[in-house]
Amino acid sequence: MTPQALAQIRRWMMLLATDATAPAWTPVVRCSTPETLRRAARWLVEHGHAPGMNADMVGILLAMFMIDVPMEALDAAAVFFPQDAA
Repeated sequence: MTPQALAQIRRWMMLLATDATAPAWTPVVRCSTPETLRRAARWLVEHGHAPGMNADMVGILLAMFMIDVPMEALDAAAVFFPQDAA
């Protein structure tokens, strides 16, 4: 992933973790289902956080982030994105 894509996904993660209206989703939970990922992607698109993108593309990017980011980084991210943050 490009640095720009990673930065965008981190912004999305912050939005998903801090906005009370966002569906519960974070890669730290490690038990996300495809449906929770789809809901998160749809919410990001519907709320204007992914201009020019559709929910499928946002979901793919979120899934790629979960695969590409080393587990150690996700463990460290737990400090910033607690499981109950959303």
